[in-house]
Amino acid sequence: MKLEIQPQIQTEVPEDEQDNLIGVSENNENTDDFLDMLNGFGFLNDKENFKVDKTQYLEKTNEVYTQLVNFFQSKGGKYEEDVNVIYSRYGQANSPLIVRRENPMALMNMLQGKEIKMFFDPEIIDNRGDRYANSALWPYGPTDKMSGLANAFLEGRGKAGPLVMVIGVKNNPMNLEITIPEGALQEIGDIQRYGVRALSGSIKREDLQFIILRAPSAFIDESNFTDSEKERAASGKLQQIFRGFSFS
Repeated sequence: MKLEIQPQIQTEVPEDEQDNLIGVSENNENTDDFLDMLNGFGFLNDKENFKVDKTQYLEKTNEVYTQLVNFFQSKGGKYEEDVNVIYSRYGQANSPLIVRRENPMALMNMLQGKEIKMFFDPEIIDNRGDRYANSALWPYGPTDKMSGLANAFLEGRGKAGPLVMVIGVKNNPMNLEITIPEGALQEIGDIQRYGVRALSGSIKREDLQFIILRAPSAFIDESNFTDSEKERAASGKLQQIFRGFSFS
């Protein structure tokens, strides 16, 4: 599956999800390392920091990247250096998962026991005149069943600077409701959007299936590359690196 497309990053967080950004877990596991990671998100999301000192910004990006990899594993995620393992494992599911590009702070808190809560406001319309969809189904679609995952990477808003996290969760009707946004565009250019959905309710830790971490190769130290990625980088063919974490 090819997902090495530079996204158009939106920096604002929807009002329906701002309650998830408190940065405090419910089980008092806020160690100095955890709080340092949360502070790192804020540093990376401030574009002025990149303009002022690019070297420091790149160092912080790599520091946060390493912290995320370690944190996801410490919370039970099985590390998958080859993200195709994730695509193969979940991409053939009979019942599609819900995928969305998640706000890093909300994700960290969810892994420590705090639900991610959201509601869908049908009055929100984006700058394309499109109804705001905050998730997608994957695998799903009439022709390209992988498009939902691409939608999550390309159209979501959550990020820590250049670092992006997409999660896959079970469609649990006990705490989640998904609807088709009225007037949602089905295609934009060559991007299919048949699987985009409006998600309301609470995402719980037990419903999490996987996390995919994406980072632009230009921001990540080569020591973190696989041998294959080093070869592609040497020939100028590596734009992004992906790492997976399975939770099921």
